[in-house]
Amino acid sequence: MQTFDLEALIRACLIGLSVAIIGRYIVHLVTKGKTPEKESKRLLTMAAVATFILVAMGTYYGWPSLPTVPILDKLSQAEAEKLLINNKLVPQPRPQMSTEVTTGLVIPHSQEPAAGIRVNPGTFVSFGVSTQAAGANTQTAPKDGGVPEGLSVRLFQPKSGEALRCAAGGDGIYHCAVRGVSSGVQIGGFHVLLWLKPVSPPSDRFGWYLQRSGNGVERINNDGSWTGILQIGNAQYPPHQNDTIDLAASVVDDGAFHELMARGGVIVESEPVGFRIDIASNITINLH
Repeated sequence: MQTFDLEALIRACLIGLSVAIIGRYIVHLVTKGKTPEKESKRLLTMAAVATFILVAMGTYYGWPSLPTVPILDKLSQAEAEKLLINNKLVPQPRPQMSTEVTTGLVIPHSQEPAAGIRVNPGTFVSFGVSTQAAGANTQTAPKDGGVPEGLSVRLFQPKSGEALRCAAGGDGIYHCAVRGVSSGVQIGGFHVLLWLKPVSPPSDRFGWYLQRSGNGVERINNDGSWTGILQIGNAQYPPHQNDTIDLAASVVDDGAFHELMARGGVIVESEPVGFRIDIASNITINLH
């Protein structure tokens, strides 16, 4: 992280110097004629130096300069996040479909606040990361026998091998936010489902657990991006730090969606149901 703030240092030195000079003059007037001249000058100089140091340090740490939002266009997601962190800003990447920008790079002019604006340290900076139509890792034919052209789903965060931050609610149950992007789903008649498979430790029922009943994907934005909620464990079997899971997002049609939602109990399948599926493997649970 950035540890040296030149603008704040210059400002602190100027303020410290001004206060030290004014303070030295005032003390000189108050003590004039009360102490020997040489002793008075020595004490005044020491006091001025001490005042300068204290005021300058206090100003430097208490009045940092406002960071400027940097240009993120065409950077990789990792490069953009590092640049923002180095400028004392908080990165907030979001998936965004693009056929013109290479997958994984920041889409030009997609950041908010815009580049060049001065903001407070700790400000969230959102930016779009290009993602293209996902290929189908698994396919099963829909009941009507056809798959619309361009229909796809992709997990954006987390990806395979990444950590997933989860927090406990008031009921003690842990939930995690998952983000992804889709295309073709917004036309109607299709839905994105979330699935979770415990890996280490494994569950008593092997397979993929459908996320529903307050979990799962509730809304898909106009640009195809979506956020879903996962439930990790339950009150009887809570998760542990560094547990690992596999995660999947799938696209189903109306018929399959309503059939799954109408079932009672916990739904566990040997494979995620859907004719467009994206899987992220070996995800580490990070409890907070």
